[in-house]
Amino acid sequence: MSGKRAFHNLYREMMQQVTGAFPDLKDDVAAHLDDYEFIQKANDGKPLELFLVRCAPYVTAIANEDVEFFDANSDSWGKVIGNDKVAAVLSHARQENKRTLLQYVKQLYMLATSLTILPKGVLEQAETLANAFMKNNPGGAAGDPSTLFKGLFEAAQEKQTPVPRRRRR
Repeated sequence: MSGKRAFHNLYREMMQQVTGAFPDLKDDVAAHLDDYEFIQKANDGKPLELFLVRCAPYVTAIANEDVEFFDANSDSWGKVIGNDKVAAVLSHARQENKRTLLQYVKQLYMLATSLTILPKGVLEQAETLANAFMKNNPGGAAGDPSTLFKGLFEAAQEKQTPVPRRRRR
């Protein structure tokens, strides 16, 4: 699964959790996801970019999972999620629902940041190696986890161009 696809799936899962916790928002969430998919079809990376922009002012609160900050700044929920109707309901929601949603936001933010910072192909290589490791070590714990990235490091070393040594005079 590509990183962007993982982001899109996690975002949809978050919004489904909203629908599960607040059935009255089913139509609003469906319309929100329709808009999301419209933007995604036009430019697969745009929802991810927009999410990062919306979260930028709240990075510290997101990283700390600071529900109290979002409660004190109720408009921040709408800005981060991108839906004011969901935000209005969240202002009166139970703390556990807010925490769950904020955990999703944090995961999405970390994933989106990783996708924009890491060089293209690194995540795909890591995913390929992780899948191979899991295939060879069902349950994961049966094998040595240090072998997971061994192939990645070896591949990187093979692609490196040796630095020419200076001649001594």
